[in-house]
Amino acid sequence: MALSCPRCYAKLPAPAERCTNCNSKLESLTFVAATPPTANESVLAAGGGADCFFCPEQPATDSCQSCGRFVCTRCEVDWGGKKTCLTCLHAGREVRQDDRFLTKRTLWDNLALNLIIWPPIIVPFYGLMFSLLASPAAIFIIIKNWNTSRGIVPRGRARQIATLTISTLLIVGTIIEIMDMMNLFSKVFDTPDIEIDSEEI
Repeated sequence: MALSCPRCYAKLPAPAERCTNCNSKLESLTFVAATPPTANESVLAAGGGADCFFCPEQPATDSCQSCGRFVCTRCEVDWGGKKTCLTCLHAGREVRQDDRFLTKRTLWDNLALNLIIWPPIIVPFYGLMFSLLASPAAIFIIIKNWNTSRGIVPRGRARQIATLTISTLLIVGTIIEIMDMMNLFSKVFDTPDIEIDSEEI
């Protein structure tokens, strides 16, 4: 059974005297009843004698699949298909920032895409200039938040790919346009040398 430190909630490979993450002193007790649950039977056999960690006066009916503590029916929660105690449930919300607790989220892919899409629509000429200047920022936002969860409801990567594609095209197109203009100016201002024949003078 996987164990975790009760202070920092770091996973422990095996029972140890100190936590490998926060160096807190640990004490572990092993019970025969603390075996992984199967699909059709409880962790604890009837009359096993183990008490609930939080309610010592109540007999334990199961164990937390995160920390291994014995819990009774009042202290266990079925969270995401796992039997979890109230302490681990609180840690998932406050310490580990479990995504399932979130009620709102910043959609970075929408933000980056809006930076380069809406300005040219609202103000055609100046908006295009703004989109060009914002393209590197949009690329940075997408790359930095590439693996960030894209919403409470699962979303694809279409917006991220579209933002990278449009931003790259804007930057490459501008570079090509600048090079063409430089070549044009060089041809206009490049005056040929005039040779003067001394015999004609």
